[in-house]
Amino acid sequence: MKYASDLTDVEWELIQEYFKK
Repeated sequence: MKYASDLTDVEWELIQEYFKK
């Protein structure tokens, strides 16, 4: 579920990496 559809794919990848910590 991409609820932050306003973000770019690159930004979304960075966010996912951040929450994986």
